[in-house]
Amino acid sequence: MIDVVFIGLSLGSILLLVALGLAITYGAMGVINMAHGELVMVGAYTTVMAGIWLNLGILAAIPLAFVVTALIGWVIERVVVRRLYGRLLDTLLATWGVAILIQQAVRLEFGLSFLGIHIEGLGPGLQNVSVPAWLMGRCRSAASRSTSTARSSSS
Repeated sequence: MIDVVFIGLSLGSILLLVALGLAITYGAMGVINMAHGELVMVGAYTTVMAGIWLNLGILAAIPLAFVVTALIGWVIERVVVRRLYGRLLDTLLATWGVAILIQQAVRLEFGLSFLGIHIEGLGPGLQNVSVPAWLMGRCRSAASRSTSTARSSSS
């Protein structure tokens, strides 16, 4: 049960960050970016593929994902959005078209089911990044182990 709560908090925090990104983009640029979710997807795929192809750990793959996603976002802004500032509906439709292009490019490259990975409680998905044990909360120091052992032997 506690695993499901932590998975829910983790996914909820990701959705919060995505929503904040949309709000900041609209507030700063006046653009509703319909490709925002796809850029998050590109970051996730970059992280996973860096772990698989480049044998990078998650702490090295995440900055790489930021750089790759930022470059793609910069190209989208230069090529598409820059010409449409001040026209809300036009930017909405143009970024929706970019979103569809990114979705289809990922489907062409990786297919509809990605590596057939399944994690209990989370379902199938891109969960092939090796996460260090200390980041998952599985490492306990010798002091905490001896304290818990002393508590259990005294009861």
